[in-house]
Amino acid sequence: MKKRPPLDRSRTGMWAAMRRRGAFRPRDIAFDSGASPDAVQTYIRGLAAAGIIECIERDPPRYAIYQIVHDEGAEAPRVDIRGRRCTRGVRREQVVAALKVLGAPVGAEELALVASTDAAPVSAAYAAAICRKLSAAGAVRVVEGAQPRRWVWLPGAAERAGL
Repeated sequence: MKKRPPLDRSRTGMWAAMRRRGAFRPRDIAFDSGASPDAVQTYIRGLAAAGIIECIERDPPRYAIYQIVHDEGAEAPRVDIRGRRCTRGVRREQVVAALKVLGAPVGAEELALVASTDAAPVSAAYAAAICRKLSAAGAVRVVEGAQPRRWVWLPGAAERAGL
């Protein structure tokens, strides 16, 4: 019997399911992603309010069918229920993504440069603070004897630490 792949209950998982299906019902996304029906409805309401998806058929509302009208790529759009863009946690995610991509020991200054974007700049102090938290969680390791302090991402450790 073929084993079902692990479900991604996050907005990323919901967005990936929407992109795979094209036209979809909320219950389809809940099934595909493993997210709760309430979480799916909340995300769909936000995406619709932002104009990213639209309802193409409604008979009755619980059987509404939606489709993506503005595909923003693999990264899930971060919107609240009113359709406003959310930036909470973006810098932290940028730091984690940069650590994963670099894969080698990196200092706070270099990490801040790699993780920064125009929309969400990252300071060296913030990058160091995130690395200290990740180190306490077991997702990164401090390189012994390095001055200034350097961290390296531990593949697989983040999943075990629940990150």
